[in-house]
Parts: sequence; structure tokens; C-alpha cells
Amino acid sequence: MKHESSFLLKARLRAGILQADLAATLGISAQFLGRCELGRAHLPLFHLRSFLEEVGASEAAYRRAMKKDFDLRVRSALAGIGGHLE
Repeated sequence: MKHESSFLLKARLRAGILQADLAATLGISAQFLGRCELGRAHLPLFHLRSFLEEVGASEAAYRRAMKKDFDLRVRSALAGIGGHLE
């Protein structure tokens, strides 16, 4: 979830939108959006699509960020078990 949170925070900051303003537009609390940006909660899909639209980020960019995070997690997990599956 860490990479997602990093993507969300960076995208909002890049767009120059205040957390409270974006949260109001999305219909969620600023506290919840903050938790999502810190990786403590997941933004529901229907809010995620609106989020991406509001900050001018593409779904493709989001998917790339999530794939990168997944790949890092898999490599880390494999390294933890000796780098291979039995």
C-alpha cells in the first residue's frame, strides 16, 4: 500500500490541490484522504477514478505505479525465502 499512498500524495501535490478541497470534491473527509495518502487506508475504486480525474493523472500511470509496487513486493518475498519457490 505504501507505493499507492506515495502516488496519491505526489499526484495531489503536483496538481496543487489542497487535501481538504480534494476531499470535499470527492465527498470524503480530509482525514480519510490523509489516511489514504499515508498508506493507512485504501481509496475505494469509485473515489480513485474521481481522484485521478481531479488531479489530472491517468489510470495507466496509477496501474504502472501499482505494478512497480507489486514487483518490488514479490522480489522482496522471494529474497526472503531464498530467491526461489520450492
